[in-house]
Amino acid sequence: MFLNFVNNDEKRVTSDFVKNGYIIEKIENIPSFNRFLDKIYKIFIKKLKLKNNKKIKNKSFFFNNLHKFIKLKNINTLRLSLISELNKDNFFKEEIFKIGRKYIELIVGNELAIQKNLNLSIHSPNDKSSLLNIHSDTLSGESPFQVVFWIPLVDVFGTKSMFLLPLQESLRAIKNIKNKNLNNVFNSKKKKLKWLRINHGEFLIFSPNILHGNVVNKTKETRVSLNIRFKGLFTPYNKVNGNDRKLGFFYSPLNIKSASKIGMRFKLPKKL
Repeated sequence: MFLNFVNNDEKRVTSDFVKNGYIIEKIENIPSFNRFLDKIYKIFIKKLKLKNNKKIKNKSFFFNNLHKFIKLKNINTLRLSLISELNKDNFFKEEIFKIGRKYIELIVGNELAIQKNLNLSIHSPNDKSSLLNIHSDTLSGESPFQVVFWIPLVDVFGTKSMFLLPLQESLRAIKNIKNKNLNNVFNSKKKKLKWLRINHGEFLIFSPNILHGNVVNKTKETRVSLNIRFKGLFTPYNKVNGNDRKLGFFYSPLNIKSASKIGMRFKLPKKL
């Protein structure tokens, strides 16, 4: 028997997540989101040396039209440089946790491990170099107990967004694949894929066990998005040999309660 002391909205969120493997929700902590967005914007402007360019004062315009301010061949170099900058201190991880804390704790728990490095994606129009074919993070060696927190800085829709295969369909497809070859899954499950519409000011939390990916962006706008992973601190980590998706390597402790701190230090006496 499970005791469930949650309100109706919390029941909706957890029920949707268990059923579909993902949720899309509005950001409630607007101050944290604005701080987060402002600082990212300033880093972009600095890296691209656009300080005095009047066209980029509007953040939504700037991120949607990023491809107009940098050559396609230089985007990945910019992306890697930005990721390095974003991970120099804990500001961005702290703010992104504040943005999604209510839902992360509701779905995952309140003693957490967080991915050590925040990721950033730039998905420009007609850019074939930034494709992520259909995949499951769990099949790539990540913990099936984690969630991915995904936040776009612009409206995303259609090919500017990402697709996913709802949980039960994903689990059936994964069970039946041979040699981890997922190429046929995309073609056979096309009609069941969900192309996500996520507005600026919303975020996505999804299970690593669902199949997802993207295709060539056929819109006229760029998608800029960030993602980071959370898991229960004491839930199992992937035990694949040679895999580094472990605490201290891939994850850092985020919230450790007092009782856990004491418990982790306790050692039974040696047998006499």
